[in-house]
Amino acid sequence: MSNLDALEIHIEGLGTESKVSKSSFDIEDWIDTLKYGRDLLTSFQIREKRQPITVDVQEGSIKFLLTTLVGTVIQANALLSHVNERMDLSGLPRKQQGAIQYFQKLARKSNYRISIGRSGAKNEGLKIDRYSSFTASSIVWAEVSPIIDGIVENIGGSKSPNIHLRTKEFGQLIIKASKEALSELDQNYLYKKVRIEVNIRQDISTGEFDPKSAELVRFLSHESHNSFEEYLDTLIEKATPALSKISNKEEWLSQIRGYVD
Repeated sequence: MSNLDALEIHIEGLGTESKVSKSSFDIEDWIDTLKYGRDLLTSFQIREKRQPITVDVQEGSIKFLLTTLVGTVIQANALLSHVNERMDLSGLPRKQQGAIQYFQKLARKSNYRISIGRSGAKNEGLKIDRYSSFTASSIVWAEVSPIIDGIVENIGGSKSPNIHLRTKEFGQLIIKASKEALSELDQNYLYKKVRIEVNIRQDISTGEFDPKSAELVRFLSHESHNSFEEYLDTLIEKATPALSKISNKEEWLSQIRGYVD
């Protein structure tokens, strides 16, 4: 049995002036459809290990078939079906939210009906037309301090000192650092595998990180992260001042989890 499957993006014109075909589809729409179609699939894959995605385009009115691993397509199809049922983008990775919002704009702009889902599963996936309306909750950020492994590809800088770290989780992560912190390093870490603690913003709804917000806390030895108790104690110590300012912690936690209207 094949381990490949296809995500189908089927675009149909609904009016006499909105007919669409391979020969009439604008080049910018080709580019954006492929880009956002890719984003619907790759949010399920670690950036460093993204599997190839091949493309076939067919008439009727126009169909984009994005073929990749069957598991990835099934995951995307299930998520799109969930969105189609609830009309709610909350909880989706930001790239997938942006992809669906793009197809919504395209449908409204050109009076298209757009179906996105596993090829051959017509009753599943996401259906979009000019009257669709998707909602998404506003982002609520929390500052967290994860431990990240990676290889240092660049370090330093005169105006905006930083560390370019090649990671599995984020691809290349640019971590802000002060000149003082970098000058106190006890060795040259360039091109070496390291473990770094960073401060970074995390969306409490989706769990996604804001890679542009990463700031250096400290370099760690690989052994230091093996002591989970020590790491947990550090996080508790950092969180205590902020938590002490919250009068009703149970109510606050329920609001964060979405239990309170």
